[in-house]
Formats: sequence, structure tokens, C-alpha cells
Amino acid sequence: MSKFKHLMKAILYGLSILLFHFSANAQTVIKGRVVDAASGNPLSGATITVVKSKVNSVSDLQGNFTISAKIGDDLVVSNIGFKNRTVNAKGESLQITLESVSSELDEVVVTALGIKSCYYLLLS
Repeated sequence: MSKFKHLMKAILYGLSILLFHFSANAQTVIKGRVVDAASGNPLSGATITVVKSKVNSVSDLQGNFTISAKIGDDLVVSNIGFKNRTVNAKGESLQITLESVSSELDEVVVTALGIKSCYYLLLS
């Protein structure tokens, strides 16, 4: 009976170590919202990436997103026309603001390469 108790203690000890290991590395679902810093309007289509694991998420039409990460992980948030921003996931709910990048086009050149006239299409 003594060997059975020692075996059970060893098994319970091993299981408790495994459970502690998995709980220490547990991922949590982080929710957040991405908005424009100037207007406060939600930004849809923003990409949120966990730096260490390369897990990605995209914000919806209201700027909301969910991503699986650990508390304390760094997240890179990017969107077209806005500066990329790295934020730390300090909690399970984040409000992220992105600043716009102001760039102007000097000129736009429109060409008609590859367009055939309707007259030539009718003849061929």
C-alpha cells in the first residue's frame, strides 16, 4: 500500500507542475478598439500583430478587434494612411489611437496605354 501512495503522490505532483506550466503561459483574449487620433472615428481594416508570435487580427467596421495574446505582449497596429504604433497589452481591453500620415501627391499622370478604339474593335 505504501508504494501505491508514493506512486499517487508522484502522479499528482507531476500533474500539478504541468498545470502550473500551462497556466503561466496561458494566452488570453485581448479586445480593443482602434480610432483616429485626430477625429476619434473608428478605423476599420487596421492590422494588429503580436510581435513575438506573429498572430494577426483585423479591426471591424467599428474599429473593434480581438486577438489571442499574453498580458504584457507588444502589439503592432498598422493601417493605410496612418503611422504604425507599438503598444503593450497591459490589460484585456485596449483603446488604441493612430496618427494620420499627411502626404500629398504632386501630380497624377493618366495614360491610355492598352485601350483600343471602339472603331477598330468593330472592324476586327
